[in-house]
Parts: sequence; C-alpha cells; structure tokens
Amino acid sequence: MTLEDFGKFSSAFYLAMTLAPLCGFGIPQLWLKSFGSEGWQGIRFIIPGLKFTSITTAIVWVVLIVWFEITTDYNDKWLVFLSVIVVAQVVVEILSAVFQLEERYSSVALIQSSIYVLRFIFLVILYFKSANFTINSIAITYGLISLIIILASYKVLVRVIKHEVKLKGHVKTAKVKLSRVSSFEMISEAAIFGLSGVFYMIYYQLNIVLVKYFISDEVAGYYSVAFLFVSAAIMFPTIIYQKYLLPKLHRWAYHDLQKLKYIFKYGNIVMLSFGLIIVLIVWFASPYIITILFGLKYNGSIPLIQFLSLSIPLIYLASNAGAILVTKDNMRAKVKIMFLSSILSVLCFFSCYQTYGVYAGVISTFISNLLICVAYNYKCISFFRNAK
Repeated sequence: MTLEDFGKFSSAFYLAMTLAPLCGFGIPQLWLKSFGSEGWQGIRFIIPGLKFTSITTAIVWVVLIVWFEITTDYNDKWLVFLSVIVVAQVVVEILSAVFQLEERYSSVALIQSSIYVLRFIFLVILYFKSANFTINSIAITYGLISLIIILASYKVLVRVIKHEVKLKGHVKTAKVKLSRVSSFEMISEAAIFGLSGVFYMIYYQLNIVLVKYFISDEVAGYYSVAFLFVSAAIMFPTIIYQKYLLPKLHRWAYHDLQKLKYIFKYGNIVMLSFGLIIVLIVWFASPYIITILFGLKYNGSIPLIQFLSLSIPLIYLASNAGAILVTKDNMRAKVKIMFLSSILSVLCFFSCYQTYGVYAGVISTFISNLLICVAYNYKCISFFRNAK
C-alpha cells in the first residue's frame, strides 16, 4: 500500500477501535470483579450485563456507520465495513472474561489471537490472489473476519445466557440465590471500567487519528508503522496481567493481600527488566525489520519507532501497578489518573504538532505514559500502606 492509503486506513481502523470500549462500557471487567469478590453470586450480573452491552454496541455501531457514510475524509465507501469490528471486539471481550473466570487460558489465547491470525491469513490470500489490494478490499476483508468471529462465538454466548459458567476458585453451594440487580447500580459499577478503556484508547492510540487529520495521510502511515511495533512489544504484560492474572488479582485482593503485595513488588522488577531489554531490541532491530517487511519507502518510520520505543519500560511498569489498581475500590483513582493522562496527551499534541510535526505524537505518548507510570505506582504504595 502507499503511505497515504495505509495512513488513511489506519486512522479509520483506530477510530473504530477507540470507540470500541463504549460497547458494553466495562461489563466484562465488572464480571471479573463481581465473581472475584462475590463468588457465584456474581452470576446475577450476566443477563443484565448482556442486555446493556447489546444496547450500547448497537448505538456505537450506528454512529460509526453514519460517520463513515457522511464524512468526506473517508470517501472509500466500503470503509463502513470496519464498523463490524466493534461488534466482534465486544464478543471477544465477553468470551475472554468467561474463559478467564473458568481459568481456561488456552481458550483465552485462542479467542484473543484468532482475529489477528485470520486477518493475516486473509490478507496474504488477498495479496496473492487479487490485484485489487485497496483500502476498500481490506475493509471488506476485516468486516468479514469480524463476522466469522461473531458467528463462531454463538455456542459460548448461548451457554453464558443459560448461566452455565464453570467458575474456578470458588465453592458452589447447592443452590445459588440470586439477588435482584439494579440497572443503575450495574451501570455505575461498570462505567468505571468502561471509562478506563476509553481513556486508554485516547492517550494510547488517538494520536494516529490526530496525525491523519492535522498533519497528513502520508505521515499517519509512518506513525502507524511505529505504533504497530510498540503495540507488538507491549503484548507481553497485557497477556500476563489482563488475560491470566486479573481474575486471581481480584480474588487475592479480598482473600490474600500478602500475595497481591508480592505481585506488585517483584512484578515491578521483572517488568522494568523486560522493558529495558525490549527497548534495546526494538531500537537496534527496527531498521532491518522495516526494510525487510515494509520496504524502503517506509524507512522514514524508523526514527519514530526508536523514539516511541522509549515509552515501553514506562508501559511495562504501569501494567504491573495498573493491574493492582483494578482491584477493590482503587479503580476510581486509576480512572482519574487515566483521565488526566488523556487530557495531557491531547494538549501536548496540539501544543507541539505545528513545531515538531509527527513527533508531537511521540512526545505526547511519552509524557502521558510517564504520568501514568509514576501515579499508578504512587497510588499502589499508598494502597498497601493503608490496607489492613
């Protein structure tokens, strides 16, 4: 693809992904917390949560369809297929939460990776079998893959609707008496997780959209490549904390605080060490990888990758502390920090882009992640100091 086309497609794709956390607005994360603290009583949130998720997903889906249809910046008419991504994303999040509760981590890995593996396979087929390798053809491909993911999840969703969750780590009594769920209570509890997802997308990946709108499609193409490198580099802490440890962290927060302290203390050491190693790998290997995988026309992204990679140790450290702050009543403090970081990121971009161009995205990303890292760790230390 040309740099302009890649930049245009990436900005449209990440616009959809930025709105995706509004679908369900934190319901899967609420399930993890509720089951972790209440055990089998948490099942009372299943049906109300699914209803709320359906409504919010439908609203976001329609908003994206209308946006792609009316905006002049996305005049490739088949970009509307990208709107299906948000539906597939919320299905993946629901299934991941269920599999985490059941401690079926191989299933979590399968559902999380399947959408990326399918995209890669379909794009390779499209490249070799079709001369029409355009924004429209890729958008259609992504939409069809999202539809496949949705259809393949049908049986598990039916099982969830029937309350057939095989919860691990809690003893099930002969009969679980479910208390009534207030819609306001559920939404207010879930909203804090939903907001965290939105703010994360703003300070982490909104810069791609801003670069496209306020600089150029070509520069957005360069920045998108750099963003892909960093995204790949931070998959390790995401998998460890969000897909493996999270249900356990909720349980330990209520029943084994010493183990939670242990995770925080030694997790910081491990994450900082790995983060520094990854920075060195990315810094020195990126020139060769870009040339081989993307071609010489994308060499302009190499300095962006190298400087953007300086945020990786901060992200690794923040992942450890941030996972602790998801537990108990720490989530509100975490969301306040994420909100401030989002505001700071946007302000930094707009104050820098006329002077530094695309590097405004790098600067705003580093500063926002620095704030996140320092504030998360400070809050964790305060939490453990005051915990009884």
